[in-house]
Amino acid sequence: MKTQQTTISEVSLIYRSKVKASDRPQVKCSRDAYNIFMENWNPDIIEFVEEFKILLMNRSNSVLGILEISKGGISGTVTDVRVEKTVKLIL
Repeated sequence: MKTQQTTISEVSLIYRSKVKASDRPQVKCSRDAYNIFMENWNPDIIEFVEEFKILLMNRSNSVLGILEISKGGISGTVTDVRVEKTVKLIL
């Protein structure tokens, strides 16, 4: 009996920090998170392009980065929850 072998691609998500841990901003309240998002959002398109981003933090609420999950049109964006869950598992 012949065994069929399937070839699939490996998918990996890599996190490499260029910022020292002591230099990372820390989120202490919702206003801090808002300010960090606004510093990293394009103000020229914020009112007409829907975007879904995740603020990644460690256990001490230091910001590891911002991940863009999806970008849509004027009225919405589609997000695959599996992508979001994959990021959570890796970090």
